Amino acid sequence: MNDRYMGRLLLLIWLVLVLGGCTPADSGQPTLPQAVNGVLDLRGWNFDQDGPLNLNGEWEFYWEQLFTSREFADSTPAITGMIHVPDTWRDYPVNGQSLDGNGYATYRLTVYIDTAALPEKFLALKMPVSVNSAHRLTIDGQLLGSAGQVGPSAETMTAEHRPYIAVFTPAADSVEILLQISSFYQYQGGIVEPVALGTQRQIQQSNEEEVASDFFLMGSVFIIGLYHLMLFLLRRRDRSPLYLGLFCLLVVGVTLLLTQPQIFAAYVSPRWDIQVRTLFLLGSFAIFVQALFFHTLFWQDASAWALRMLFGVMVLLASLALLVPTKTVPTLVLSFSISVALSNLYTLILLVRAVVYRRAEARISLLGYIPLLVGAIHQYLRQVDEKTEPRSKID
Repeated sequence: MNDRYMGRLLLLIWLVLVLGGCTPADSGQPTLPQAVNGVLDLRGWNFDQDGPLNLNGEWEFYWEQLFTSREFADSTPAITGMIHVPDTWRDYPVNGQSLDGNGYATYRLTVYIDTAALPEKFLALKMPVSVNSAHRLTIDGQLLGSAGQVGPSAETMTAEHRPYIAVFTPAADSVEILLQISSFYQYQGGIVEPVALGTQRQIQQSNEEEVASDFFLMGSVFIIGLYHLMLFLLRRRDRSPLYLGLFCLLVVGVTLLLTQPQIFAAYVSPRWDIQVRTLFLLGSFAIFVQALFFHTLFWQDASAWALRMLFGVMVLLASLALLVPTKTVPTLVLSFSISVALSNLYTLILLVRAVVYRRAEARISLLGYIPLLVGAIHQYLRQVDEKTEPRSKID
């Protein structure tokens, strides 16, 4: 395949992947209200003009308790403290000790709304993928949604990641939101991603736009991948289209599992452990195929032993993803992150060597690769910052 064509195509794919994850800045949005001491006052918020918002801030936190609305109506349960949402409960201090990812709890938020000023009758919550690892949602005592089966132990719970929209009609100016959450299979338990509130029309429109954006990204990369697999079938001497096509299809699979897990649940399996194992398998293959593609493209500057090492890492990760117990699967995240770092380091060194030796299209390939690398580093640093951010104190 023509190197000039391959270099420009590589830049196009990287731009699709990077720009597909970008969101426009909310420069014209007013200062967003934050929940304080378990209360979010939205009586001055105009949903029609200001739009939907995330229910961020301090929620009431009841550790190792699965309370219902009736129990709050009949008494005042002892509160563990306030916890920031979105965030994990990992490292949250309880009785002088920091929590790990395992456990169960009740989250509670009271939202004040001026119902007379609402632009429409129905409001809606947009529940994210990462409410780890199972939850039940009730609003004013009514069960409006769930994912998995909540339980006080690993044996009594069933993990599931499933985003959905919960529609309700506020009966008064005060709305009680309760979330029972249990997590015994993941590193981070709790409400890890924001919960959005808006009118039914706004939330549904936002969800449709997000799904359309995800499928545009996946569809674009899928078509590029399929096209290059067909090219390889016509010209089998050049294997770079084969590896590029496989990499694109693997990226589509990983993106689908991360952004639209309900599709995998509907057509493959609803079991959370199978979804996670599949995610690690696809990710492991993608790591090696990416390195193999660049190795083939710039073979003069590539290292055979480095490629063999990455192949061994892929086989090891894939074997662990298939063989380790379900509860142990999430602990592979660190190993997977290290593998991604090694693969990216090898690719970066290879591209730099190709530029130094003035290989055809090496510069444009490096230019296309750098944004992806910077994005991965930024994501890692953001996660580190979230883990080191101080937690709310115990009352």
